[in-house]
Amino acid sequence: MGGPGFVSRGSLFVQDESAGLVVSLLDPQPGDRLLDCCAAPGGKTLFAAARMRGVGSITALDVSSGRLRALRTAAEVAGVGGMALDLRDWAREVASKQSRRTGTYGGGGAQAERERERSGAEEEGGARRSLLYDKVLLDAPCTGTGVLAKRADLRWRRTTEQLWTLVALQDGLLEAAAGLVAPGGVLVYSTYGILTIEVEEDQWRVLAFLDRHPEFNVEAATGASAAVLVPGGPEAGGARGGGQEAGPGGRSPGPMVPASVVTAEGFMATLPHVNGTDGAFAARMRRRR
Repeated sequence: MGGPGFVSRGSLFVQDESAGLVVSLLDPQPGDRLLDCCAAPGGKTLFAAARMRGVGSITALDVSSGRLRALRTAAEVAGVGGMALDLRDWAREVASKQSRRTGTYGGGGAQAERERERSGAEEEGGARRSLLYDKVLLDAPCTGTGVLAKRADLRWRRTTEQLWTLVALQDGLLEAAAGLVAPGGVLVYSTYGILTIEVEEDQWRVLAFLDRHPEFNVEAATGASAAVLVPGGPEAGGARGGGQEAGPGGRSPGPMVPASVVTAEGFMATLPHVNGTDGAFAARMRRRR
């Protein structure tokens, strides 16, 4: 790794394999315009930037300005600070983009009518499309029960009331994120809650979202090149599947999620006691139009 201090120098950034699999599911490519909706502390943002090889742009949103400043520092240490990395306040950004996309035109007459017609034409592929993204990641706020191995205190700090508050927040964030995906683009929704009720709620949320948004469809998480994910890694007789090798032209070969962590519905789900990782859920959806 280049001697002592490789972590502080940014030569190595440590994250759980489940986080890497979520980014793999998103499949960032060089030249993409990518949005990370709830970015801090930034592990997935930095992995996405590394996979994009410095080509393209990333907009990272969060509600905490302090955590965004920490992400900026981490990006500079990791050597991706020179990339088009734009850090913004989540709520303000969504409100701004949605108001600009919908466009309210006061008054009446021919001028207002022309503005409305122009807005519709641009939405089909002109200037309005420039407000949208090729890849959108929503790693939504959750109970964090999937990371109890690292945060044992959460066992006593989480309540049923908090769970249902988060359910409403997750629904709203998913709706907002969907409006920022370009036609043909990809939306990945992920959480780190592994209670039975949370897993069921995540699956229900995605299926209900698809019912409301027929322009989106689920793309199965399994990739043809995926390895088998087992606790212990290669030395235990298995292989890890979170990494990616560049394909022709510097592009990765596509989403590579081990079949062992893909549900019957095509979602990704990892469990600590089964996979030796944090517990995570993720769904990949493509906007068809």
